[in-house]
Amino acid sequence: MEREPGVPFERTQLAWRRTLLAAGAVAVLAARMAAVDGFPLVVAAALAGWVAVFAVGRRRIRRPGVRGRRALALLALATAGYAGLGLLLIVD
Repeated sequence: MEREPGVPFERTQLAWRRTLLAAGAVAVLAARMAAVDGFPLVVAAALAGWVAVFAVGRRRIRRPGVRGRRALALLALATAGYAGLGLLLIVD
């Protein structure tokens, strides 16, 4: 049975879209919590992290065959940053 050549690329695009959706949801929730608690810098950091992930994700969606270690490093950094922002909001 032969595989279709476009299927892996389509799966990659769908995975990046899910990642962007999840990162957007986390950014909105973190920004909302920070805005309610009165932390404007945390709001800015949450939204800036999402913009960075969005920019890299959109690039990866448009060119799924290109390997990129920087994209994964940025995603890991954004995930750790969101965890730190969440910890900051919970501890306060």
